[in-house]
Amino acid sequence: MNKTGDFEKACAAFEEIAGTDIYWQLRVAAGPVERALRELNHLIATHDIDDNYVAGIAKQMFNTNISNLNAKQLNDVIVALKTHFKRQEVA
Repeated sequence: MNKTGDFEKACAAFEEIAGTDIYWQLRVAAGPVERALRELNHLIATHDIDDNYVAGIAKQMFNTNISNLNAKQLNDVIVALKTHFKRQEVA
C-alpha cells in the first residue's frame, strides 16, 4: 500500500467528480515517474556514479534518453543498478 499514491488517487477522484481542475489527476499520472527519478537521484548520491553513468545504462537498455522513459522502464534501470551494486559488495 502506498499512502502517497492512494492520497493522490483519492484527490484525483474527488477532482473528477467535482469537474473543477485536473491538478491531482496530472499528479497521479506523473507520480510514479517522479518517485522513480527520486530513487535514481538517491542511488546517484549514495554511490560513486554520476548522471552520465545512469543515462548510459538507460540508453543501452532502451536506446533512448532517460527523460523519455516511463515509470516501468525507470524501475528496470533502478533494478539493474541495485543488482550491480550488490554484485560489487560481494566481490
